[in-house]
Amino acid sequence: MIMIIINDMQNKPGFLKRLWQYYKPPMSLKEAKQKGWRYFMLIVLFYLVRDTILYIILPLFAYKAIAN
Repeated sequence: MIMIIINDMQNKPGFLKRLWQYYKPPMSLKEAKQKGWRYFMLIVLFYLVRDTILYIILPLFAYKAIAN
């Protein structure tokens, strides 16, 4: 997957612009529906990782630092 992206970046100009067009947040419900379930799963995964870091991992490290 990564090799495909790297090859695509080298061979086609404007790759980052097209990538941004795909991953930018939708401005309407119609745009969100056009992007499909993969985009929805990407959003869920992003927030799952972010919230896990913010609300579980960081407080755990802070507690260990204070307790020791």
